[in-house]
Amino acid sequence: MATLYADLVCEASNGEVQLLLKEEYLSGEPGWPPTYASTCMPLRAYRTLSPQGRRDVVVMIKTGTYDDTVGSHFLLVDQADPGLPDDDDFVVQDPAKPLPSAKVRWLLSDSSRHICHDQKVREAWHATGVSDLQLAGVWIFARWHSARDAALGAPFLRAMALVLPGNEPGNEPALAIPDR
Repeated sequence: MATLYADLVCEASNGEVQLLLKEEYLSGEPGWPPTYASTCMPLRAYRTLSPQGRRDVVVMIKTGTYDDTVGSHFLLVDQADPGLPDDDDFVVQDPAKPLPSAKVRWLLSDSSRHICHDQKVREAWHATGVSDLQLAGVWIFARWHSARDAALGAPFLRAMALVLPGNEPGNEPALAIPDR
């Protein structure tokens, strides 16, 4: 169903919210190196944004196995507290978080421990070598701020250009996105 998220979100929002970027990391599949939050360029870019810059952007992540039949789980990066670019464990909004929970800040590691209480999920992660903080994918959704916007998610796109190798501070970004 993950591939339908973009269409469903666009339809439900009358086109105001759309998929801006998607990456899947095929966790647990032979030959694919593990990806963590600190090495996920879209998540690093999102974390460099100011709270104002994150206002119109939502990040959904997938953990667990690439195969969605049993061992994968989807959650949102906490918009108010996304963590620092080098953090691998960070605050998430998790539909699997127990209610009520005494834990105010629910981290990715909490989510992994909780969903792995399910024996089938735990076995799938173990069989494929997936670790607790490993990401299987990231989806960036953005909301049009105005019909006059030059580009959907312009602040995120600028941040993404800056985190790409070769565009470190002091170098000109490879991509210039006008605000209009």
